[in-house]
Amino acid sequence: MYNDAFAKKDPAVREEVIDILARETTLKDKALYDKMGLPGLNPNGTVNVADLKRQQDYYLASGLQKNQADIDKLVDGSFVENALKELGSYR
Repeated sequence: MYNDAFAKKDPAVREEVIDILARETTLKDKALYDKMGLPGLNPNGTVNVADLKRQQDYYLASGLQKNQADIDKLVDGSFVENALKELGSYR
């Protein structure tokens, strides 16, 4: 629904999703959802491993993170792969 609302811009779904967000988050002003940038979410549930590595590089370089984690070992895509076999990809 989130992608249908904000990526596909389906007006009916967008209204419903904004109602849910306004009810369940601290951002209550529905008009702000038209003005703000919203995060993109992969509707199939995959994790952007390359971006996690890029973020880690930033945190390491800035001293906010002390030790490098092996991102490839932290992300297990098998659950998403199995779900997609059963459910199919988002369209």
